Amino acid sequence: MTVKKEDTREERTCFFITPIGGDDSTTRRNTDGLTVSVIRPVLKEFEFKVEVAHEISKQGSITKQVIEHLLEDELVIANLTQLNPNVMYELAVRHAARKPVVTLAERGTNLPFDISDQRTIFYDNDIAGVDELKNALSSAITEALKDKSPDNPIYAAASMANILQQVEKTEKDDIQRYLIDGMMKLESSINNQNELILSMQRPKTEPRATGLIGTASRPSLADFAITPDSTKRRSLADLAPQMEEKKSKEE
Repeated sequence: MTVKKEDTREERTCFFITPIGGDDSTTRRNTDGLTVSVIRPVLKEFEFKVEVAHEISKQGSITKQVIEHLLEDELVIANLTQLNPNVMYELAVRHAARKPVVTLAERGTNLPFDISDQRTIFYDNDIAGVDELKNALSSAITEALKDKSPDNPIYAAASMANILQQVEKTEKDDIQRYLIDGMMKLESSINNQNELILSMQRPKTEPRATGLIGTASRPSLADFAITPDSTKRRSLADLAPQMEEKKSKEE
């Protein structure tokens, strides 16, 4: 007896955001036809379960559940046909999450400027358009799942804002560094000037000249300076009487 192994892999979810309309409206009929004929068959090949807002049976706030799908599901497909306001809002939430998203729209849809440069699959709403859309959607999903850092208008704007903040912060840091360096140089210059002034104010001690005979030294003016110890040094006034006496003898 062969025992079938249970598949323990966690099923991945793709949330399909699309215009819904009333129960009997053309919009609902087109959405259901697109979901059954294209979206679910293609996502089955990628082993994804597809969730659509009007099919959610879980109790609780539908808005909260939709937001959770937009933020947490591995893949989102957005149908921009009719440029439905709810779809646009939900697409913006997904862009803010920066997770894989594939956009498509019925041919003839004029996309708003904000998302006109984003890759979008345009399809014809007829039988021939089903196979064409399946092939294009399969290729787009493959590329979207490989892109680990998807680009979108919200992320591009946020990145630019972060870059500008970093530039501004760097400029501020450079200015602060320049001011600090300038203050340090100024402080060093002032210290050098102070040292120079102090060195000029200190008394200079000059070595006495050595005499020709023995180690006797020549007298200098310092020898005649007035000091408390008069026995060591004599002033010019002390020598005046002796000089007068010598002069009288010579005459």
